Amino acid sequence: MAEAKKCQGKHCDWSGNECDCHRVATHDNGTRCIFHAQEKDSEEFKQALKQFILSWTLEKREGLDFSGFIFPSEFSASDIGLFKDEHGDPGFPAALNFGSAVFRGDVSFEKVIFRDDVIFNSASFNRNARFAGAIFSRDAYFSSAKFNRSAFFAGAHFRDAVSFSSAIFNGPVSFEKAVCDGHTHFFSTIFRQEVSFLSAVFNGDAHFTSAVFEGAASLASVAFNGFADFESAEFCRNASFEAAVFRVDVDFEKTLFQMDVSFRNAAPAHLINLHDSIIKGNIHWLAAGENSR
Repeated sequence: MAEAKKCQGKHCDWSGNECDCHRVATHDNGTRCIFHAQEKDSEEFKQALKQFILSWTLEKREGLDFSGFIFPSEFSASDIGLFKDEHGDPGFPAALNFGSAVFRGDVSFEKVIFRDDVIFNSASFNRNARFAGAIFSRDAYFSSAKFNRSAFFAGAHFRDAVSFSSAIFNGPVSFEKAVCDGHTHFFSTIFRQEVSFLSAVFNGDAHFTSAVFEGAASLASVAFNGFADFESAEFCRNASFEAAVFRVDVDFEKTLFQMDVSFRNAAPAHLINLHDSIIKGNIHWLAAGENSR
């Protein structure tokens, strides 16, 4: 990101972590540009967004910066222009920054290919967020993002590192059949409703340290091909690791299970570390029980 720019004249007063907005303040009583304004016309915003994309294309800048933008209505990846590769698959060739952006309507990035880094740190999704089948070719950042309705990442493929650390999911969440090739971070993430990782694959280390699962949590049939870390996590409702495969170590040290937890038919390659964990409900074992301590 560019160094913070000094405002000259009547410029937008929005300020981000790395740069200030230098656009003309045309909205919110002359304090904000159309992109950062609280009050705006949806159609006017879409036209301004198209012009912004066109200018970026003509100037051939390295990345698209939507940080702090307030999207007033439904938003689809097609609204910012998709570029097809040699196979005809839609995607974005450049890095995208949606840090601190606010999406007031439904959001869809389904089956989109992100070919460079994508940032959604501290973004707010006020309605449904759909990333099902999306491909993240490089790093993906969702740290401190807030999902106020449902979030769908089913079948998404994260080919590099991904972080949802300190994110808050206020609605139901699906990562079913998602694939994470790099390290995955859910440090201190909060899941307020049910979450499903059914048949997901973690090829790198998966960190759920201090994560809080307030609703039922399904990690059934998940393949943990790297280190699985649930240290100090809290499961407030039933948790299922049935038929999960742990190919390396798995750590549940100091983990709190408020209700039942099931490891039926799980396949741990090594010991399951439950040292100093608290299980207030029942724990269900079959073959996995022979490899626990």
